[in-house]
Amino acid sequence: MVEFFDKVKESIDKGVNVVGVRSKEALESAKLNAVIGSLSGKKKDALEELGSIVYTASQHNQTAMTEEGTAKLGEIADLDAQISAKQAELKKVHLDAKIQLGIPLCGGCHEVVDEDDAFCHKCGKKVE
Repeated sequence: MVEFFDKVKESIDKGVNVVGVRSKEALESAKLNAVIGSLSGKKKDALEELGSIVYTASQHNQTAMTEEGTAKLGEIADLDAQISAKQAELKKVHLDAKIQLGIPLCGGCHEVVDEDDAFCHKCGKKVE
């Protein structure tokens, strides 16, 4: 009878751990997605402003990029870098959750693999 209760307790503990890991993953993902959305909105606005700058320059037969346009290009590049960094953080959050849950992953590309797979179906690396 004690063995039965130990198994029940083990199952409950595992379930609580899964809920905890998934909750943390969801919360961190939501925060990062909100930041990515905000940065994407700023990038969209900057692109529209750049378009306006280029259009205005073309109306005045200017072929060279203005200082304002160059600055806007720099702002867009910075926003792209920030978005990429946040997307990398988001991937890491998901990867860390999979690792904490003991989900088998490919050692090369971190794709989920079945325990009986000999090779990763994505990158072809031998599953260890």
